[in-house]
Amino acid sequence: MTRLLSGLAVLSSLTSIQVLASQAATKQDPIPACEWHPPLLQNVCLNSASSPEQSTTKPSPFSKTRSEWAKLGWDGPNDCLPTMPDYCVYTRIPESEPASGSPFVVISTAKSMTAIAGSTPPFLGKNKKPVSPRDVYTQEFPGKGTGVVANRTIKKGEIIKAEMPTLLLQFDMPDNDSKPGAQNGANELSREERLGIYGKAVERLDEVSKKKFMRQVGGDVVGIVDKNSFRLFVDGDEGHLGVWADVSLFNHDCRPNTHYRIQNLTHITVAVRDILPGEELTVSYIEGTIPYAERQERLESWGFKCACHACTQDLSQIAQSDARLKAITGIEEELEQLVKSGDDFPQDIGDRLVQLYVDERLDNYIAHAYTKAALLKSMIGNKKDAIKYANMAVEALEREYGPDTKDGDAMRGLAERTEEHWSWGVRMGGWAM
Repeated sequence: MTRLLSGLAVLSSLTSIQVLASQAATKQDPIPACEWHPPLLQNVCLNSASSPEQSTTKPSPFSKTRSEWAKLGWDGPNDCLPTMPDYCVYTRIPESEPASGSPFVVISTAKSMTAIAGSTPPFLGKNKKPVSPRDVYTQEFPGKGTGVVANRTIKKGEIIKAEMPTLLLQFDMPDNDSKPGAQNGANELSREERLGIYGKAVERLDEVSKKKFMRQVGGDVVGIVDKNSFRLFVDGDEGHLGVWADVSLFNHDCRPNTHYRIQNLTHITVAVRDILPGEELTVSYIEGTIPYAERQERLESWGFKCACHACTQDLSQIAQSDARLKAITGIEEELEQLVKSGDDFPQDIGDRLVQLYVDERLDNYIAHAYTKAALLKSMIGNKKDAIKYANMAVEALEREYGPDTKDGDAMRGLAERTEEHWSWGVRMGGWAM
C-alpha cells in the first residue's frame, strides 16, 4: 500500500477563530485573512512554466533533445514505453564518476521533468544540517525487520535525514483523448509493463543505490514501490510516487519520535523529542490522532499488527488514550460551535488542548495546538501566555514544516509584537470559566 504523507490529523480552524474574533471585535480596522494553511497531506507542488490545465500532447511541447536535458544535469529520455512514448526514464547525472550509474532515477513525462529538473534543495534553517551517518545505525528487530537506531542523544529539532529520492515515478497523467482532468497512464499499466520499466530504471542506479533499493520490503521492484513509496504531486496535479530507500528503514510507531516532510523532492526527517542512544527512530505510517481500533484496522493493510507502546498498553490505558483523542475532537467541535454562536469561550480552552496533545504524546502534530492556544490567549488579552505559546508554536512549526513558513512568521510576529497582532484583545469583554 502506498504510504500517504502524514500531516496534521486535526486540521487547524484558525480561519474560523478569526471569525470568532471578528464577531466580538470593537476595532474598526478589518482583520486580515488568516495565513494558516496546514495541509492534510504534505504534497510537493513543483510548478513548470505551463498552466495546470495544460495536458500532455504528442509531441509534448516540453520535449527536449538529449543534449538539452544533459545541460540540465539529466540523461534521457530512455526506455520510453511504446504505448506511452512520453513516459520515459531519466537519470540524474552524478557530478563524479558519471559512468558508474545514478543515485536518482525518474520515470515521468517531459512536462513533469521540466518541473523536476528545476527543483532546488530546500533551506533547512540557519546552521542546520543532517546529523552524521555515524550518529545512527541499523539493527534487526524481531517481527519488524531492519530499523534505524540512535548512536548518540539526538536532540529535539535536529535534522536526521535530508535526502533526494532513489526513484520517482509518475503514476497518473492527463488523458489526451478524454475530457480534461481524466486520468490514465502509469496507474493503469499492467504488472508486466510496470516490472519492465521499473526494472530498467533501477538498473540505471549506481550499485550502492541499487542495493539499498532492492533490500526494501516488497520482493520485486513493483512490490517495493507499492510498499515503500510516498505520494506527492508535481506541476500541481500530476501524481508521482517517490521511494527514499534509507527512509523506508524507519519502522512505524503510533507515537513516533520523528516527523517528516517533503520539500522540493527532499525528504526531511526531524526529531520531535529527544532520542536517547540505543532508541529506535520511528515514523507514523498513518494518521496518529485516530483511536486504537481504527489505527489497528488501517495498519492491517501493511501486513502487521502494531506493537508500539501506545498499542500494547493495558486495556484501561488504551481506553484513557482513546478518551483523550475524543476530548481533542470535542474541543475542536466546541470552538466551531462558538464561532457559529458568537458566545464567549472558556479561558483555559487553549491550555486544555495543549495538555491533551502533551499527555497523548502527539509530538509530531503539536504545532497545531500551540498555535491555537497562542491565538486564544491573545484574543483574551493574556500577553504572557500568548507569547509563551507563540514561541512554542514557532519551534514546532519549524520541526513540522520547515523554517520558511508563513505560519511560523505569523507566530513569530505574535510573540514579538503581541499587542499589534490582529488577535490582540478582541475578546477582552469577558469569558466563561
